[in-house]
Amino acid sequence: MRGASLTMLHQPTPRNDFLFLATETGRVVDALGTAAVIVFDPFLAVAPVLSERGVNVFVIADLLASEDIDPLDTDEDDIRCCS
Repeated sequence: MRGASLTMLHQPTPRNDFLFLATETGRVVDALGTAAVIVFDPFLAVAPVLSERGVNVFVIADLLASEDIDPLDTDEDDIRCCS
């Protein structure tokens, strides 16, 4: 609907170490060339680390509270992955 591809990143272990989570998520974001990340509780602590990497960070609660928008006209070739 917006010309984007969504990938769910699994939470790395150990699950209660947010510094580890931020570091590992940052590595995956870099490897994928991610432009934006959607975060939610309990992972909000990772948002500043990703923002420092230049990634656009969106909080799911804010997205759910925003107004609806119309889809964009897209083609299957509009999304490119990892060259």
